[in-house]
Amino acid sequence: MNGTKAPALDWSAASLRIYKRMDRGRTDNRIVLMLVIVLAMALALSVLLTGCGNKAAEPEEQPEAIEDIAETMESRPVFDDLIDPVGTSKLEGLRKTRNWTPDWKSLWKECDEIIGWINCPGTVMNYPITQGTDNAYYLETTYQGVFDGVGTPFADYRSENPFKDFLTPVYGHRMKDGSMFKHLSYYFYDDGEEFYDKYPTYEIYTPERNYELQVFAWSRVSELDGNAYAFELCNQNTTKEQRQEYLDYVLSISWAKKPKYEVTVDDEIMLLSFCTALVDSNREVVWGKLVPLK
Repeated sequence: MNGTKAPALDWSAASLRIYKRMDRGRTDNRIVLMLVIVLAMALALSVLLTGCGNKAAEPEEQPEAIEDIAETMESRPVFDDLIDPVGTSKLEGLRKTRNWTPDWKSLWKECDEIIGWINCPGTVMNYPITQGTDNAYYLETTYQGVFDGVGTPFADYRSENPFKDFLTPVYGHRMKDGSMFKHLSYYFYDDGEEFYDKYPTYEIYTPERNYELQVFAWSRVSELDGNAYAFELCNQNTTKEQRQEYLDYVLSISWAKKPKYEVTVDDEIMLLSFCTALVDSNREVVWGKLVPLK
């Protein structure tokens, strides 16, 4: 504008400088990309080796669970082998005869929270039933007050009148040595119906009277299944509609193909609940109705 000529632009030199800058940028991008790929491959390898960070820890954290799972894959023993599999039925003072009456006064000297007894003549199923002020104490404590992790079968603390209410839940452990409620787990094997044919009943002794527990259903449920445990029915103030709704639900989920006993809203129901062989929140439950023994 003032007569001074603008300097001439050297297009070849400028183009070379731009190309070099672009090439450096592409090189940087390639380096970053290669780093990302290497990190991704390392992470994938780590996941494969550790089993997503969980499975590798399981054998150390839950060794018993692994053994339990292996146990379920073994052949179920013949039924006759269930008779006293570990010698626990030879405990002093335990009787195996039908319609036996425990010495309640002697038992209450050891534990005044014993409310009943469950017995399956000829098998290891022969234990006192307790009821505490919660569902934690007898889970791992014997009725003699010894903490052993095995505990004692116990009725739910919310049962107002055990064995007389419409529903009485009783809990126990499933032991690998065949004791406690392990016997009940055989209903859940492939030949559970055959087992049912041999063991359709149990005996429940109480200070007031003795009962035959006639099994009519069994199923695997969540420990949070309020329809199965139905604690609101653990009293004598239930309606027939409530009782019928409960029975309809139990029969709808039952694994029993041919129940041997009919059940009505006028019956007293007892459920026996225990853990499965897996580490989960499911429980195996066996239902029976209480029929007074004469």
